[in-house]
Amino acid sequence: MFEEGLDGIGDKIRELKEEKPLVFWASVALCALVFVALVIVMIQTAPKKPAKAPVSDEVTLDAPLFIPDAPNLEQDYYPSRTTGTVWTSDEIEQWFTTLDEKSLEELEKANDTIMIISVMNKATTCQLPPVIDPAILSPI
Repeated sequence: MFEEGLDGIGDKIRELKEEKPLVFWASVALCALVFVALVIVMIQTAPKKPAKAPVSDEVTLDAPLFIPDAPNLEQDYYPSRTTGTVWTSDEIEQWFTTLDEKSLEELEKANDTIMIISVMNKATTCQLPPVIDPAILSPI
């Protein structure tokens, strides 16, 4: 029974090809386009494989790490160190500077000057829209 159904479909396809070749070839082209579109969609929606990080060998030092002298480099500078999550009061005193009122006002004025210059530069470089005469827009 299954073979008879396939033979009947094959006969119908041959008949369509002989009687209406334009419809037959248009149907074949449409089926091919649908198949190509499905393949493209499947390729585009496939999950991406994560990029693997390159495998690196561990570095072994054959000499101690050399830190060159620099004018602003502290002598007790370490290229890497473990840090705590909270500063100690000694670290706060050493690295954090509290501004007095005068220094804070000078900093505020310097920041305001920078902002004004920035706004002025943008205002001179932007293009304003042309002025439209309202009489043109009013209905006749």
